[in-house]
Amino acid sequence: MMEMLNSDSANILANRAAIARRMMSGFGAGEVSMGMPFELNLPKFEELAEYDVAYLAYSLQTGDAELYLGYVRWLHSMLAGHGLPGEVIVPMALANLNRSVREVVTLQNPGLVEALFEAARTVPAGAAAHPETFLGPEGALAGLAAEYLDRIVHSDRRGALDLVRQA
Repeated sequence: MMEMLNSDSANILANRAAIARRMMSGFGAGEVSMGMPFELNLPKFEELAEYDVAYLAYSLQTGDAELYLGYVRWLHSMLAGHGLPGEVIVPMALANLNRSVREVVTLQNPGLVEALFEAARTVPAGAAAHPETFLGPEGALAGLAAEYLDRIVHSDRRGALDLVRQA
């Protein structure tokens, strides 16, 4: 079983840029509707999507679901802290990531991956998490993801808030 998880993890990590691009094409093509046009600094958002994929892969690699669930809680907190609707964005992003992973890679154990996504979908909006509680195998991953989110939002803070108001 662990061998299949490591195979899925390695496959997801090896294809993380392609998965992130597929996620972004889902946003750009209107396949993922969040009630707003997703035009916030897309290159930086794509980099954040790669961190999303990395957290998923590392959670599978270690067998520790809390690694990914902690990231999802932190993402809720960060979005809320920037006045963005995490309760809308996070579930849509999770569904898009799930679909993108399945379209880009062939999973050896899709049931476990689906169980991890299902657990992530149950993380309540507004759930707080501190980045130091889930820094993960790369150590600074949470801090880097926070930096990218800040860049996305602050590159067009007024525009981001206008998009939120339209949602």
